[in-house]
Amino acid sequence: MRIVRRLLLLSMIGTNLLSGMAGLIIFSKDRPLQLQALLESIELYVTGLSEVAVLCAASAPRFHHAYEQLSQKFPHVRWVYQDPEKQRSDFNALLQNIFNHMRSSYLMFAVDDMIIINTIDLTQCVNMLQKTHAYGCYLRLGRNTNYCYANSAPMRVPQLQHVAGEFYSWQLRTGDKCWGYPHTVDMTLYSRTTVEEAIRMFGHSSPNLFEAHWSSKSVPPHAQALCYATSRVINIPLNLVQKDFTHNHCAHRYGVEDLLNLFVQGWRINVEALHKISNNSPHFDIDPPLTKTILQPKVVPVC
Repeated sequence: MRIVRRLLLLSMIGTNLLSGMAGLIIFSKDRPLQLQALLESIELYVTGLSEVAVLCAASAPRFHHAYEQLSQKFPHVRWVYQDPEKQRSDFNALLQNIFNHMRSSYLMFAVDDMIIINTIDLTQCVNMLQKTHAYGCYLRLGRNTNYCYANSAPMRVPQLQHVAGEFYSWQLRTGDKCWGYPHTVDMTLYSRTTVEEAIRMFGHSSPNLFEAHWSSKSVPPHAQALCYATSRVINIPLNLVQKDFTHNHCAHRYGVEDLLNLFVQGWRINVEALHKISNNSPHFDIDPPLTKTILQPKVVPVC
């Protein structure tokens, strides 16, 4: 009987550990320079992330080669490549395959022009989601985000309720613009069930159409959402690579070939210089600082 109880206890511990896992799926197309910045910022500032997968779309061999170079720098990341001739038709199957291979009970998406600008503890985020039963933890939002770049308009910050520590909550239905946009591929942590419903429900051929279909799905009327006191991630809209919504608000500062050439020449976005940058919008239209200085790895204290 004592052995049975011990096995049962170990099983429960394993289940609890699994329930706290957080995974990330990144979408990238012809942007190795921006993707490198996202992955480096994750290494610098994010803890509690158990698994990362990147779904890459390369329109030419030069971009594919650049992604392969990145895969050597980030061997812990799972790299999945779309067929250049079938990028519209294989997206859905590859996304489902990535999801099926991930074990995390909480998942989020990201696009490659995002950069982490402050510390994120995903273990804390998961714990808060479990305690509050909130719909998602929105890492791009905070008390500082009062402008919507996509609409070129001010954005009302909802009445935020302090939950614990650095976390605040609000009712999604009361949110204005980004604050009332429940389904996004811009780094929001959801339960695995929520993500699975979206992936299984919609037939989609690109990240943009996936989010567009997902955004049409309603949420419970009293659904709560979580965020940090200040936003922890920004999008830097340097260029446009997708062809689904060509009217998207975008800076068009650089062509994809220009940024690829910078990557090949050894330039990188200086993510350290963006630490705690003051932003008033999830999409922050700036010229990112560039450097050839190699990122110094995080020093992990020895216990």
